[in-house]
Amino acid sequence: PLSLSIPPGDATKRCACFHHFDVVTLVEVIEHLHLNDLHQLVDNVFGHIQPRLVIVTTPNADFNVLFSQMVAGQFRHFDHKFEFNRQQFHHWASQIVEKYKYTVEFHGVGDAPLYEQYRHLGTCTQIAVFHRIRDNHHPRLQSSVFAERLSHCQRHELLSFVDYPFGSMKTSEVHEQVQY
Repeated sequence: PLSLSIPPGDATKRCACFHHFDVVTLVEVIEHLHLNDLHQLVDNVFGHIQPRLVIVTTPNADFNVLFSQMVAGQFRHFDHKFEFNRQQFHHWASQIVEKYKYTVEFHGVGDAPLYEQYRHLGTCTQIAVFHRIRDNHHPRLQSSVFAERLSHCQRHELLSFVDYPFGSMKTSEVHEQVQY
């Protein structure tokens, strides 16, 4: 079974509730942060939460030349603070691996056109999949333990809880807003 709790929060700030999760996904998130906040996010996710698996996706700046409507040097979204090219993304991920005891593998989504002149651009979206190097000091976080942590937390309200495949329980009207 899969238990999924949905609380709001700031991933750059540490909270005792969020520790030793199995998985953290950062899907098209990092490019919306200022670099100082990105450093705090990395420290929180890899240093404090310490999930077994972290999946990060972000635009590949090298690919932007294929968007004919984009002005050179422009970002894909008005709220992006930066966009890593492939070399920068690999360097960023390598620093995480060195500091926090993870391995990383790189993937991508959205191949460039098959013409020879575009092969060097890589994919539209780049993906880093981090695996924590095994240590036996961190037991798996059980959903009941996390629910107990949240019940005592002053910083987070549970928006929704899903216990798959058994059903879901709404805990707030905010659930509809999040879903919308």
